[in-house]
Amino acid sequence: MGCPSLVELGSNLVFSVCTHDPTTGVLTDADSVPSYRIYEEETGTAHSTGSMAKLDDANTTGFYTELLAVTTGNSFEINKTYSVYVTAAVGTDTGGMAYSFQVIAPVATAATTDEILVDTATTIPGTLTSITGILATIDGIVDSILVDTGTTLNTTVNSILQDTETTIPNTLTNLSGDIGNVPTNAELATALAASLDTAIPGSPTADSINDRIKNMDTKMDGVWLGTFSGTPSTTSGESDLSGFAEDSLNSRWIYVLDGAAKGEAKPLTDYTTTLGTLTWAPAMAATPSSGDKFMIA
Repeated sequence: MGCPSLVELGSNLVFSVCTHDPTTGVLTDADSVPSYRIYEEETGTAHSTGSMAKLDDANTTGFYTELLAVTTGNSFEINKTYSVYVTAAVGTDTGGMAYSFQVIAPVATAATTDEILVDTATTIPGTLTSITGILATIDGIVDSILVDTGTTLNTTVNSILQDTETTIPNTLTNLSGDIGNVPTNAELATALAASLDTAIPGSPTADSINDRIKNMDTKMDGVWLGTFSGTPSTTSGESDLSGFAEDSLNSRWIYVLDGAAKGEAKPLTDYTTTLGTLTWAPAMAATPSSGDKFMIA
């Protein structure tokens, strides 16, 4: 006899039996085709019944098979076990045998796998899309630094090279007015070293070289780094940001750089100077935590 132990729902099940002479054990055709009854789990009422048929009668003896369509239309269910009870008579002696099989879910097809691998915006979380946006933004920032736009590099370099009487001592200016007072190399070196060793004032002139250097660690051409504080939610959070006017960050984007909400990117709808509170919409899928880093661009 033979019967698969596992059958996918929606496929066909083929089971078989061989009948023998009860005295000699020799293969012998049954008095009539064997009958079968199928039971679901241990339900006492038969799930289905029927008769088997001879297969290749000219070349076999006592060999019978049956094909069943294991479908929901025929009331088969996934993860259910079914018992097959077969009886046959040979020379008026009736014998029987039984075996079982379990119905399992169909294995995913290649097409289904391909759908998972392709980003359809429904199978892969929108977080990846947010990361792509962040990378594009960073790429644009780097480009603006590398390209001489006249505002990011050139102006700053020119202001360093030119004597503005705020960055290089007046001693150097005297070179253009009185050639006879040209300082020696040693004097120039001493003056330059003293100039470079001068501390930046606590409140340098707005937009001066000192002012730009002082803010370079937190501001890069319109990009700011910050840290959440307090108890952030999925739509707002307090931060360590300061020095910005009320609502001055509205319409910019916040990008979470670490923590549970890492990779989230949302447009800001409000900024209040009180506790540096940021508000965004729509809500993030995960909640940031105090101490998580973020970027505003």
